Amino acid sequence: MCTDKSIRWPGGKKFAFTIVDDTDNATLENIQDIYNTLTELQLFITKTVWPLSIDKNTEYGSSHTLQDDSYLQFISGLQNSGHEIALHGVRGCSSERQTIIEGLKFFQNVMGSLPKLHVNHAQNLDNLYWGKAWIPKWKRIIKRYPNEKSGYGHDPKSNYFWGDIAKECIEYVRGYVFNHGNTTYIDRYTPYHDPGKQYVQNWFSSSNGDRLDKLLNLTSSKNLDELERTNGACIVYTHFGDSYYKINNKIEKSLKLNLQNVSQREGWFVPASTLLDFLKNNRTRNLTTLQSVELNIKHSIDINK
Repeated sequence: MCTDKSIRWPGGKKFAFTIVDDTDNATLENIQDIYNTLTELQLFITKTVWPLSIDKNTEYGSSHTLQDDSYLQFISGLQNSGHEIALHGVRGCSSERQTIIEGLKFFQNVMGSLPKLHVNHAQNLDNLYWGKAWIPKWKRIIKRYPNEKSGYGHDPKSNYFWGDIAKECIEYVRGYVFNHGNTTYIDRYTPYHDPGKQYVQNWFSSSNGDRLDKLLNLTSSKNLDELERTNGACIVYTHFGDSYYKINNKIEKSLKLNLQNVSQREGWFVPASTLLDFLKNNRTRNLTTLQSVELNIKHSIDINK
């Protein structure tokens, strides 16, 4: 793996590392210890949230949202500490345009600004370019794709359309998730714009940290050594609300040790949008096309879940 000489990290740092945490199943009780640890270690990451609550008896209904006062207070504290608060859709189920507008206004009111980064949620019908709409052209031609629902957030004819709003306020949307510990090696173009998906300003890729073993691998000395050697960046994608990372809501010991090791390295530890802004503005060559990203598609995992 070659060193990426197109990137010079701020402060002479040897690599960059961040995490994007999907809010599925997150409650104040089950994420508080993990975030306290991250903050103490000054590992600043991106926490997605749902602004609006849904019926408690439905799937994801038990997850906390910004309408839960104690959770909102905690999330505001994370933001004040240096973490980024981002969007996972406005709630844990499909939302039509007016609900999306209400959710974004509520987010802006309680967090002080609109979100800069968005991650589609599972099979929400308001997802932007999801399901079949996300499938690469070459797969559509040979008809090699699962029969999954599509998102309609980008379709002006749909009641779920909010693409025009997203284009104005959302700068980054999560795209591919790769089984590789160096995100900027496997996708040298992140963040990038796809002219065929006009309502998304920039897509970004990430590395698969969804389950404890995968997250331990991404935070291992081996992967960190490789990031330092290659001047790389790892943008982890994970779900801290799931049970894999904790025992009795306390961070799993091996994960805590790995995060302590990360924090002691000469890395640049900033939220995802800060890292993506830097990549977009400071690379020494023009990396804006989608074609080369799709060359690496064989390395990707199924993100439509």
